[in-house]
Amino acid sequence: NQLYRVEVHRVVAADEITIKWSRENGSVVFGWEDQDSLNPDKLTLASEGRDEVLGLETDDWVELTDDRRELRGEPGLLVKVVKVDGKVLTIDPGAETVDMDDFPINPKVRRWDMARDVGEITVDLDLADNWIPLERGVQVRLEPGTYRTGDYWMIPARTATRKIEWPLDAAD
Repeated sequence: NQLYRVEVHRVVAADEITIKWSRENGSVVFGWEDQDSLNPDKLTLASEGRDEVLGLETDDWVELTDDRRELRGEPGLLVKVVKVDGKVLTIDPGAETVDMDDFPINPKVRRWDMARDVGEITVDLDLADNWIPLERGVQVRLEPGTYRTGDYWMIPARTATRKIEWPLDAAD
């Protein structure tokens, strides 16, 4: 069974947002304990993860955030994992500079499950047929409307029935 979480990462414009998604309801989270002073792209985590499924690996996407950002409804910084060596995570922040001091209250690293070469997914809300494939036939469609960072939807998928448990239109 999976509980997919699709979440608005950023509102770019009235008709454009970015989303991120997790097949584990965004629950794969690690405490962020330290940052290498000589190489700020090396972060030390509180743990290595519970197992292979609930851990981190090269090319995963993670969000650097803290309680303050979450409470304010602000997005964290999405970065790509370059290397995992025990509790030390090497990231590629792209054009961003990562400073742990920017995450002062309970800093954390949350894994998201977007395709390794994609990262956050840009959604043009004006497109009529706006289906976004996640994985294994799971798709979402977002219609024009008002969205905020942190808005989310959960999609339960059951292995026993091999179906998504989602309300369908009466015509379906």
